[in-house]
Amino acid sequence: MSGEPTTGDGAAGDEDAAGSVGDAAPAPRRRSRVATLVRGVFFVAGVAFLVLTVARTWPEITDVIAGHTPAVIGAGVLAAGSVVAFAQAWVAMFPGSHRARVAASFYIGQLAKYIPGGMLGIVGQVAFMRDAGVPLRHAATAFVVFAFTLVVGSMMSAFPLVLDADVPTILRLAGVGGLATVVLAWRPWFVTALSLVSRVLRRPVVPPSTIADQRQITLSVVWSLGGAVASGLAFAVAADLVAEVPPLTAMAAFGLAWAVGFVAVPLPAGLGLREA
Repeated sequence: MSGEPTTGDGAAGDEDAAGSVGDAAPAPRRRSRVATLVRGVFFVAGVAFLVLTVARTWPEITDVIAGHTPAVIGAGVLAAGSVVAFAQAWVAMFPGSHRARVAASFYIGQLAKYIPGGMLGIVGQVAFMRDAGVPLRHAATAFVVFAFTLVVGSMMSAFPLVLDADVPTILRLAGVGGLATVVLAWRPWFVTALSLVSRVLRRPVVPPSTIADQRQITLSVVWSLGGAVASGLAFAVAADLVAEVPPLTAMAAFGLAWAVGFVAVPLPAGLGLREA
């Protein structure tokens, strides 16, 4: 009858269902603990190798920065600002996602770059996007677009090379070309450029239907440009300690060198090209 308590098979069914939920509940918690552990390992290892990198060159660094505390602080602030801007360029790829977790994946990836192996920074940045609720395939696709916006932003920051008459003509032309890359911020051109890259590599890079929309691309390019300018100015401040170079020229040269080194796929981290 209606209103009577459930007994017999109904009660047993409820108990089975409760048991199933209880068995399944620990799985997400286990995955969360594993993810936290892996993030911790990446963080600690990244910090450790960063400290080792600085320690190896510390005697040379102290010789340069001695007596230039204000300049060193200024360069540090600009460098930190550039990292924040690049993180926002990454966040722009994922509207509606948990912003803090998206940014966290970027910062962990930046630390992981210092771990021997080279690719761990990219792997960490993409893999940890699962914590923000972003599927791995979506994050991987977004990273390709993000990398493209980084190059566009850095190339655009090279435009001031045009204004320095003492700079070789080829570099001044590169400055003009850098500004011209802004057309790649228009999505149709962006898709075309990635299609050309796919043909060169003889494999699809990113399915066109999965590429970010125009607003996402524009925001990412703007943040990337801001990051490139800030990091270039940090370099200019540091370079002024050892050589007399116009700040804008140093900033622009840094942006151009970074972009060229980034796209030099056969060379790890653009080895040799950035220094040149």
